[in-house]
Amino acid sequence: MKVEKIVESSVKFMENVEGKIAIVHDDDADGICSASLIGRLLEKRKVKFKMFSAEWNKSLSLKVVREVKKYRADFVIILDIPDIDENLLRKLENFSRIMIIDHHMPRKYNVLYVNPRVYDLSLYIPTSYLCFKILEHFYEDKDSLWICAAGCLVDYSIRACKDVMKRIKKEFKELVDCRMKEDELMEKSRLGLIVKIVSSSSVLKGRKGAEYMSSFLVKADLREFWENKKILKWFEEVEKEKERIIRRFERSAKEFKNFMYFGFKSRLRLKSIIASILSRKFKNKIIIVGQENKKIKLSIRLSLIHI
Repeated sequence: MKVEKIVESSVKFMENVEGKIAIVHDDDADGICSASLIGRLLEKRKVKFKMFSAEWNKSLSLKVVREVKKYRADFVIILDIPDIDENLLRKLENFSRIMIIDHHMPRKYNVLYVNPRVYDLSLYIPTSYLCFKILEHFYEDKDSLWICAAGCLVDYSIRACKDVMKRIKKEFKELVDCRMKEDELMEKSRLGLIVKIVSSSSVLKGRKGAEYMSSFLVKADLREFWENKKILKWFEEVEKEKERIIRRFERSAKEFKNFMYFGFKSRLRLKSIIASILSRKFKNKIIIVGQENKKIKLSIRLSLIHI
């Protein structure tokens, strides 16, 4: 099924938004990039909006709902957030029109719900690409290309946005090497560096960092992105902590048959990122990473070698 058909109802929704808009997004890079793309569309149309990031490891929370209600949003756009509690959703429905755009396992809601997997469970299309297609319906925006591609790369779904990648090779050829696979793009390309910088905002600064990044990307071009000292400093802090943890892995990881376990402590929210890094290093291994603070939280990855 064509993506344009999937987002058709979203386009109609966006044609009618007015007043104040709340953009509620996940705090990962796909959520942040998705929000910035919708924000770029609203900015172009001179519609007032505000970003609200989800809380870490949570779906839509009561705290975020209260903030949106206080903002008195006329429309609420929820991006890249799965498994929303329907009781919380009803609290928003009482005063706002709602649209949810997502790409995780589908659910049934009594609001406009756009998810490719409603039509086909195998359709794994990042929310960033869906939002890009909505924006593209209204106008062309060159900088939305690299923002969309970053959101797709973080979810390892570059295949979903081949048209965007093709255009990036013309408009921003310094960002990608067409000979690279997704792992290489993440580790060695400047597009992969963009993903890491965007991700570091919420890793280091939580919700406020994610909201800063999504709001910044609404108006930023690529030059402004590379020149923003604040986000580059955040990235450097996160990278130093990641390097410290990876060095510790080499000394203390435990291995049993096809399983590898590694536990670490850090004030930063790094378990998922560390698990993804290790899964790229160790093929055909089940990687279990535990971040040990007051409780142990786990991330599990299985990386297969494809022949």
